[in-house]
Amino acid sequence: MLPLLHLDDGDTLAFIDPEPRGRVQQQPAAIHRIRSQTLLATESTYLRKLFSTRKQSFFRRQRGFSNHLPKGITYVIDLTPQDTEEEETFILTEVVCPMQIRTWRLLAGPLDLPSECVGGEDENETVLLSMSDLPSAIDSDSSKTSVEIPVEYSAKRHRECIEMVIRALEGFDVTLDTASRMWTYSAIVQLYQIGNTSLVTDPILAWFYHAKNIAFLDYYPQVAYRLACGIKQPSLCKDAFVLLVGDEALLYMMRTANVKFPVSWSLSSNPSLIADFNDDEVQRIEYASKSFAEKVMGDFVSLAGEEMRWLTHTAEFAKLTRLQQEHPEQKWAIESLMTTLKRFVRYSFYVALCDTKDPCRSPRKFPAARDWRSWDEFERDSFESPISDELEPSAVIHRLLSRRFWGYLMSATPQSIARLYDNQEHNSIAEVGEGFAAFREEYNAMITQVRRVVLDRRIRQLEQVITTQEITSASSATIPSEEGVGFFNLNAFISEALDYIRDFAGGVLYPRGSCDVDLRSTEIVSNLSDDQFRLLPLWAGGNDDGTGGVFADPNMPFLQCGGFSAPGPSIHTRSVVPTSSRDSYSEVSPEDSRSTIQNASHRATESHKTDVISLNSDDTISGRARGAWSQEDVPFRPSSRYETTSVKHNSFGITSETECTAVMSSLALPGSRVSDGKVRGLDSKDDGGDEDFEMIDETSADGTT
Repeated sequence: MLPLLHLDDGDTLAFIDPEPRGRVQQQPAAIHRIRSQTLLATESTYLRKLFSTRKQSFFRRQRGFSNHLPKGITYVIDLTPQDTEEEETFILTEVVCPMQIRTWRLLAGPLDLPSECVGGEDENETVLLSMSDLPSAIDSDSSKTSVEIPVEYSAKRHRECIEMVIRALEGFDVTLDTASRMWTYSAIVQLYQIGNTSLVTDPILAWFYHAKNIAFLDYYPQVAYRLACGIKQPSLCKDAFVLLVGDEALLYMMRTANVKFPVSWSLSSNPSLIADFNDDEVQRIEYASKSFAEKVMGDFVSLAGEEMRWLTHTAEFAKLTRLQQEHPEQKWAIESLMTTLKRFVRYSFYVALCDTKDPCRSPRKFPAARDWRSWDEFERDSFESPISDELEPSAVIHRLLSRRFWGYLMSATPQSIARLYDNQEHNSIAEVGEGFAAFREEYNAMITQVRRVVLDRRIRQLEQVITTQEITSASSATIPSEEGVGFFNLNAFISEALDYIRDFAGGVLYPRGSCDVDLRSTEIVSNLSDDQFRLLPLWAGGNDDGTGGVFADPNMPFLQCGGFSAPGPSIHTRSVVPTSSRDSYSEVSPEDSRSTIQNASHRATESHKTDVISLNSDDTISGRARGAWSQEDVPFRPSSRYETTSVKHNSFGITSETECTAVMSSLALPGSRVSDGKVRGLDSKDDGGDEDFEMIDETSADGTT
């Protein structure tokens, strides 16, 4: 029992009766002399009612002070848990400890938990427990074992925690030395509606954020989230929210990719950590998880997609763009080299994704066994075969959520970026993200092995051609030309690309401001953005005011399978080509789902452009916007020799054979001709006189470039 409080300036007597003991002689009530101003300063409606005239009249009669009060005493309150229906319901729903709280101290040895958090005495009972139910059980053992754990409800513990709350309000130190005591204490804080008072919430946060006890938040974020919402504690709520959103995003991506859950997850019918949450919280976390999954996939597409715009910001890659301007006759040769460089970098992302093991969910492994730095020794749960019976490439898309993958990129080296992979199962980035809107248009982002020696040879050949042309041009010029752009350096390019990749991956692994603690044992990335955090309640720093408007925001697509289930009646699909009859639905990527309230259609309809293609007098293509048409608008997949390619007139809105031939002639690569409505490839050599430079992709017998 805690010592009684007796403050000299206290004006309130607070009674707490002991727990009922049947026929055993009752102990006297604990009477604390405290200050009314301390309780009233919390602005708690619950505590203010205790000082109402009606309540004071009842308490005085109940405690024998009907006629007079002791000297210096103005108020009498009773803090004993009442036998009312409302109070009993609260005890059953909030005070009763969940199993995760009751079993936490069993992990004191394996997790090296601190005695100041789990070493206190408690009222215990012996139960049969399967050790496979514990999060640290690497080897699942379904046999039942007798263990001693705290009872789910203790009247004595309940009263002790009431006294601890009063002591905390009066500024005395409080230590929560068991998980069950911490939970009960938090429930009383919730009942008293004083979660905004740091004096009483500091002991709770000290328990959760103890350096050796932070693992509880890793393993049981659903319990921490429930507690944080009860006492309305913003920082704890946000940290638990991050973990729950990441976990739910993993489940969402695995379901969409038709990956069955590991056998160890089937211990329960629903593997979701939020299965027991109320509907409002389930909606909040599901919306955030789908938004977060789209964000992570969008980040990957920006890195490895067809455009890879980030490369244009590197000094070496920018040289190639300037070389195109200085040597327009070598435009396609330089563009071919740029495409090959993109494939070289893209392939390194694919190798990292394939080599990464599936992320382990929070409540399954020891922290030491889940450190991405030692993932070679990681013992992974056995997976069943994919849901589909058809022979399909293995799904790897969900590994984008793994800290292991981003850790691999963060530690990438020139040697690792050039590494090849023997078991390639995907031909494009679109195939990697099959089923998700973010990947829908990435079929031209080819995944091809590009050997370093091939790159070196191509660069030397192009350099020789350009150097020869510059010498010839300089000798024939009457006025010396300006000095040309320094030629491309492959080693410098790789170094610059790695700098960007490492920095980007570091931002994913260690986001600023998204989480207040370093959750080292969590395998799922936690770089949530404002788009996810705004779904939190107002008191937690979000935008949810309880009306549900935050979920109706047009910027928040509710994704069934990576995007809207179907476009609206006026949504333009960015193509005039008829949709294939095989497609039963279409999706809109997150970029296309932006609100159009403030601005124009943000690429949803591209209303500022025209899709009509015409031919001007110079037989050059104009359309959408003058000068905006490029060959990139026409998907083209190069092979070892230019394939015979048919172009349907209607694909470009052209109705005559003459117009079609003119269009294809302007689009045809050097060394090809147009006849019979087809683009036909010639020999691999460019007919421009550059005999030493090959203009085509080199494909070896084993399919590598």
